[in-house]
Amino acid sequence: MKVIPILTVSHAVLFPYGQLPLPMRERHATLMIEDLYSTDQEIGLLFVKDTSKFRLQFGEKEPAQIGCIGTVEMVERLPYGRLNLLLRGQKRFFIQDFITSKPVLRARIQTIEEQDFPLTEAEKGRLTNWLYERIHEYLKVSMKCDAMNLHWKFDDIRLAELINQAAMYLDLSLQEKQHILELSSLEKKYQFVSNFIEEKLAVARFSKNKMCILENPVLN
Repeated sequence: MKVIPILTVSHAVLFPYGQLPLPMRERHATLMIEDLYSTDQEIGLLFVKDTSKFRLQFGEKEPAQIGCIGTVEMVERLPYGRLNLLLRGQKRFFIQDFITSKPVLRARIQTIEEQDFPLTEAEKGRLTNWLYERIHEYLKVSMKCDAMNLHWKFDDIRLAELINQAAMYLDLSLQEKQHILELSSLEKKYQFVSNFIEEKLAVARFSKNKMCILENPVLN
């Protein structure tokens, strides 16, 4: 158990292994790291639907109780005290209680370990390859982009990394991403992500087949 500064955001959900660029514009946010000169500070990122309301209520039933610790990888200092951060997701955490709200929101947290797959390394490797192939197809069919344009690398990637990064970068809603973050095991996350991809691919195939029928004069 430890105490870390908490940054509440309403536009993103951070996952372990993921990278997240964050503009720091509000005074309470820049105070958090105004004396930062290294890139090893830990910040707890918490998804909140309404950050201003949460700040006023000081944590009463507003935030998701599970967030992700992010390590600062880069700090870009801008005019007028503004900052751009690049966070690297580390571990999920559960909020025990809030310690302070001003000038910086701090909380006592407990890190959460993810339950691993009850599989051999070879079986995990096969699942990793299968999920990678489905993500690659989904990006080409549904999002019209290539896997090389993503923010994550697939070279020698582990299954846990692939699942978390897929959940973070695919076009899921923020509420769906927060739901996945709160799931207790990698197997449950894998099922959610793979089901999402399969449903999207099924819709894309149906739409494509429908257009082929409409445009084919032999079938009309």
